[in-house]
Amino acid sequence: MILVDSNVIIYYFNGVQKAEAFLTDNIGNMTISTLTVSEVLSKPNSSEQEIENIDLF
Repeated sequence: MILVDSNVIIYYFNGVQKAEAFLTDNIGNMTISTLTVSEVLSKPNSSEQEIENIDLF
């Protein structure tokens, strides 16, 4: 199981292709901490879609 850092998720939301590839390649084999959830949700200017997508992890 891979523990995904908040930066990877933020890069993904910002359209960084390498982050998207990493997350796509590891579907079903990753998790995030409650701290990561908090960090991602507290990002300024988070879109409604980003907030909904965090539930996917």
